[in-house]
Amino acid sequence: MSATLILANPEIRAKACRWIMAAPDKARLRLDEPKRTLDQNAKFHAMLTELVEQKPVLNGVKLDADGWKLVLMQALGMEMRMLPTLDGNGWFPMGHKSSKLSVRQFSDLVELLYAYGAKQGIVFSV
Repeated sequence: MSATLILANPEIRAKACRWIMAAPDKARLRLDEPKRTLDQNAKFHAMLTELVEQKPVLNGVKLDADGWKLVLMQALGMEMRMLPTLDGNGWFPMGHKSSKLSVRQFSDLVELLYAYGAKQGIVFSV
């Protein structure tokens, strides 16, 4: 059995306790922090758009919003790996997806973008 509960109220927490007590030996339990919110995501992407408009180049490389997102996630400590393309003519990044970040991690990502923007003179409207 595989199931997910969001611990949103006492009734669901009680259900989780019942599931735990009924679980077979050696079953796994995994608790995750809540994922980033839609409001956080909207704000971050609006900020990325403004960053691209005001500073499209980083160290001589033109970046779009996805590029900036990867750079910021790497700066936050998320592991990024470069994998070869099938035809062998290039590389592409593989790393964490921002949709997998917790509320706290995503908040840290937004704060990192604010801090970087402040150092670079970027003006955010959000």
